[in-house]
Amino acid sequence: MKLLVVVMNSQEHVQDVLEAFLELDVRGATIIDTEGVMQLLAEEAPIFAGLRHMFSGSKEHNKTIFGLTDRDEILKELGAVLNEVDVDLTVPGTGYAFTVSVDGAIESKEEE
Repeated sequence: MKLLVVVMNSQEHVQDVLEAFLELDVRGATIIDTEGVMQLLAEEAPIFAGLRHMFSGSKEHNKTIFGLTDRDEILKELGAVLNEVDVDLTVPGTGYAFTVSVDGAIESKEEE
């Protein structure tokens, strides 16, 4: 099993990612508001505020989407589905996706 994590710097594409999750049958995704390290550094130490422009795609707030899947090729599949709607995660500032192996999970079943 894999944990699929997508961090979207470009919030305008969050809906596209969620629709791609549904198309790929990645169910029960969780979305949280996140912020990048440069935002925190700029708030805590104003000396870093001027450096924020050096980091491509450093937005104040991001959306991070988590979902579980049992498919090893999920990143390739996700990239293909997103490319169909002109979302390219290889473009700086859009976001990124990765998977982490999960040894096991306890999942609740939906009532029928």
